[in-house]
Formats: sequence, structure tokens, C-alpha cells
Amino acid sequence: MISKRKGCDTYRYKFMYQGKIIEGSCNTNDKRIAKTIETSRRHELALGTAGIKPKRKVPLFKDYAVNVFLPEVRINSAETPATITYYKNSIGNLLKSPLADKPLDEIAIADVTQHKGVMQKAGYTVSTINASLRALKRILNVACEADIIPKVCKITQLDGQNTRDFVLSYEDEIEYLAASDPLNRQVATMMLEMGFRPEEIHRLEWSQIHSDSIIIYDGKGEGSRRRVATSPAALSVLKERGLLDASSRESQQYVFPTKSRTGEVIPIDHSSTKKQHTKAVKAVREAKAARVGKFEDEIDFDFVPYSLRHTFVTRLAETGIDAPALMYIAGHRNLATTMKYIHLASVSVNERLRDARQKQLTARVSRSGGGNMVAVLTLGTEDAE
Repeated sequence: MISKRKGCDTYRYKFMYQGKIIEGSCNTNDKRIAKTIETSRRHELALGTAGIKPKRKVPLFKDYAVNVFLPEVRINSAETPATITYYKNSIGNLLKSPLADKPLDEIAIADVTQHKGVMQKAGYTVSTINASLRALKRILNVACEADIIPKVCKITQLDGQNTRDFVLSYEDEIEYLAASDPLNRQVATMMLEMGFRPEEIHRLEWSQIHSDSIIIYDGKGEGSRRRVATSPAALSVLKERGLLDASSRESQQYVFPTKSRTGEVIPIDHSSTKKQHTKAVKAVREAKAARVGKFEDEIDFDFVPYSLRHTFVTRLAETGIDAPALMYIAGHRNLATTMKYIHLASVSVNERLRDARQKQLTARVSRSGGGNMVAVLTLGTEDAE
């Protein structure tokens, strides 16, 4: 028989065969398909008893990705809307390549290489191509875990992906925010001042705002839950949105609301500020070009909104804050992830090195009691050189 477990939308089969209970997942929420899968499983067992090993029919990549994998991602309560959109877009790109019509067990390294070539020829960025490759690897791994395919071929990503190592200077921040439309200025300020992920800001609710802090209840991972002290600039944005006057708010639930096509009040998403961000970056680049007498395309000033979060973490690291506190504020589960967000300039690092050496020198003088002052000062000078 087939049935659903409590809290699960997909069917499972369970029946008795030769005194043993046979059960497993049908990987579908369609009852008709689930019954067919159960019948096929009974048939396989019968052939096996007779010494006949049937050849299992492996689904095409496009069928498995769209009808099995993506629905499972959508019903998984642990997956965020951003993750669902990521897989949806990546699968859409994978379906444009010859991979779409290949059976899962026939996908080889040559097919993956061909997919890379197709996307490069179509003008996709390295980051977009790599996103599709990560999705492909995940889909094949899930199929392998479900015993649909015996193994997964090696999948390597392209080199040259933007690692978001851009850090906005304080001077450029003033110019960028001044060139931004109100909504983008407010969202960008929240990222620069609080270090929240874009989706954490987009879905921010008034119930998360407290007298001196903001609580993030859930986000990208287990470490996302945190309480972060509100900065003066972030507080100013919240006041603009109606913190002190509930009657002036666009929504009594969301801090940054919008309306769906049906008129339902929903939180904004990345598309709400994407054009505004691009417009602001272009305005800053044009202003920089005019000041130095160059063409706009000669100015190296371009970044994605997520770089503002990297800027927040880097600036905080430059203050000398301890690593566990930085990891908590950033909403990371492990320090290795936080370290990827820190892009210290060599000037900043060497300034801190000189400060550290000066402290060492002071400590040496203090411990020597001033008796070997000349020797200590000489040693300090050599260190500075």
C-alpha cells in the first residue's frame, strides 16, 4: 500500500514480500504515480526471485529536476525563498543545455564540459555558470542517495568568479547613498550598519524591532538567529519607515512592504532595489570620471549589493573586535565562513602591525625597568623598519 507520513507531502510504499516488509519513498506527491512506482517495485522483486535482474529505467535530467527535485526543495520547510529561487533559476539554465535530455546515469564529464561551453557562448557570467554547476552536482547527489544512479561524475567549477571582495570606502559610501533613490538608500544603509543579509532586510517585520536592537529569528543557516544592537544610522532609517508613528507605516507587519499582482501586502525582494542600485553605481562612476577627466568605462567602480555586507564585516574586523563576537553578529555558524567576508587592505593591516609593535616596545621598556632603555629603543626601531 502507499501512504504519507505525518508532515510529509510525498508518498511511501510499504508491503509484505516473502515474509519481509518492503518500504521506501516514491519521491512524488501524485497518488497515481506513487501506485505505479509501488507496482514496479513489486515487479522488480518478482523478477529478482526468478533470477532475472531487470534494468531500471532512469529518468531524464529534465524530468527528475523539474518533477522530483524542485518540488522537494519547495516543500522543505528548511529552505528559504532565496534558496528556492536559486535552484529554480539554475535548473532553468541547465535545461537550456544538452544535459536536459540525458538520462541521469549517462551524464558524464564531457556533458558537463559541453554545458559550460554552451553557457559561455550565450554570454553568461562565470558566477551564473558556477551556480548552475553547483545545482547540477546537488541534483545528481540526491539522485545517487536515492539509489537512482550508482555514482556522480566529477563536476568542477570555472575559475575567475567574482568573490565579492569589494569593500566600499567611507568616502564612496557617502556618494553612493546620496545618488540612491530612497528605498535603495534605506536598504543599503541597513546592510552597511547592521550587516544583515539582503533577504533578512527584505523580510524584516516590526515585531523584530526592539528598543535597542533587532532580532533575526531565521535566515540562511543555523547561525542566522541573533540579536544585533541598532546603530544611529539604522535607527534613523527605521524612523523614516514609521518606527515612532505606526499610523505612517506602509504596512503594520513588514518594514519594507510592497504589493503583489493580486494586491496582497508582501515583503520586497531583490528586484525591488536592483535597478536603483545599478543607477546609483553608474551615477558615482560618472561623477568620478568627470572629476579626473576620464571616460566612465575607465573608472573601476562596480559592485553587487551583497558587497555591502562584506563591507560591514570588514569594517568591524578592522576595529579589532574578537572573532566569536564578529561571527555571531554576521550570523555565521563557523569562523571559516566569517573569514571569507574580511578583506583587510594592506595599509590597514600594517597600521595595526605598527600599533602592536609599539605595545610590545612599551611592554619591554616596562619590564626592563628602564635599565636597558637604549637597547630596547634600538630594537623597537629595527622592528619598525
